[in-house]
Amino acid sequence: MDFKLLLIFLLLSSQAISQISVSLTPSRQLYFTSISGMGNTDDPNIDDLAAVSEQNSPFQVGQTLIDFNLDSILPPNAFILNASLNLYANPNPTVSSGHENSGNNSTHIIRVLAPWDQVLSDLALSSTVTTANRVILPPSTISDQDYLNIDFTTLARNMINSSTSNNGLLFQLPFDFPGSAMNFAGRNNPDPMLRPTLNIEYSEPTCDTLKTGVDNNFALYISDFPGLESTNLNDIEDVAAISDTEMGLPYLGRSLLKFDITSIPNNATIVGATLDLFGNPTPEVSLGHNFRNINTTEIVRALEPWDELTTTWTNQPAIDPNSGIQQRALVNRFESTLDIDLTELVSDFHQNPQSDFGVMLKLLLEEDERGVNYAGNINLTLRPTLKVCYEPLTSIEVQDDFISLDIHPIPASENISIEYTLDQEAQVTLLNVKGQQIKRFKIYEGTQMNYDLDISAYPTGTYVLNFRTEEQEISKKLIISR
Repeated sequence: MDFKLLLIFLLLSSQAISQISVSLTPSRQLYFTSISGMGNTDDPNIDDLAAVSEQNSPFQVGQTLIDFNLDSILPPNAFILNASLNLYANPNPTVSSGHENSGNNSTHIIRVLAPWDQVLSDLALSSTVTTANRVILPPSTISDQDYLNIDFTTLARNMINSSTSNNGLLFQLPFDFPGSAMNFAGRNNPDPMLRPTLNIEYSEPTCDTLKTGVDNNFALYISDFPGLESTNLNDIEDVAAISDTEMGLPYLGRSLLKFDITSIPNNATIVGATLDLFGNPTPEVSLGHNFRNINTTEIVRALEPWDELTTTWTNQPAIDPNSGIQQRALVNRFESTLDIDLTELVSDFHQNPQSDFGVMLKLLLEEDERGVNYAGNINLTLRPTLKVCYEPLTSIEVQDDFISLDIHPIPASENISIEYTLDQEAQVTLLNVKGQQIKRFKIYEGTQMNYDLDISAYPTGTYVLNFRTEEQEISKKLIISR
């Protein structure tokens, strides 16, 4: 690569990441009560965003379904950079006197996996919601306390990225302490400033989705199970981290993951990287997540190469013990852990590919009986999945004695106009963000010339127009949007 081209690449890769901010209030909300053994009853006349454990006889609880309808607000290629939730105390509560704490009014916000009518018919709410990445509000003894800037990033990502449909959220008390409540202003509160507000910052990058078992993406379970320390266990599909005992002998299990990110352009900027590990419906090495002891895990960086066909417990790669990214403990046997943030690690792999040996999933405490057991390669939908989002090449403005360019409109939908002043003939190449040539043509020397380019046949997205003369090379970003 000559110096001029290298300089252009350095300039292109130094551009800031673009981001967009939106604020949403709930699109719908429904309060309902549950009486043990008698089902759920909705009350559409109550606007409180409340979770209540009532002292009435029979004992009953109140919960609220709420939806921000992210799918209709965010574009399909949105990557959420940050999300925060603001909840405001209800000045005129109807289902309680405000926040009440007779024992513990810590409240959970969890994802809903089914239409609301199915939630209402699910007595135990066991199959229609998931506690994965739940948001937990700490208890309050102040009846009119606001909860502001609640970190909602991971849960918001789940709502738009998950393979399950987005049906909003459930606001509930997980503990049955009669006389406890959390009561916030709802979506129809007369004061718009008190309504729940979800603030989201996102970008629209290019994203690659990588799954183990496809191309050069691998997962491998290793274990020192008695007699298997030196055996390659590539035939086991599970991605697991285990500490257990067999025939009175303790043993451990770990898993290695390696994703091929070489498809990402060298001069792109990583916006975010998230890993999904899905619950295993057919585990081989255990009965699912083992919560007999707290099964917190960590994802650590591998420091040496390994091979999915030859690596065993005995010759496993060294790891960086200080690189651990801790993951929460799991209670439900087949629960998933989604949107694990690996942005910093993947960014380093991208900048230093010679150090990319993947990661290891292991227990934080490798002792006693505990473990997690995720799906491996047997089911394409449930395979470990890494989503890497990046900003493609961006433009620079250059004007000198050889060439002056003005491209408009940007974004464009059907045609763009290239106005230029040029002292030399230029070769123009239209590239997609992966650097693949889409179109090639020439523009000729002249003063205040114009060239019209028909882009109506090209898919929406980000492209690069590269101009090259004998003296200079310039690249400009082009966005096609319809």
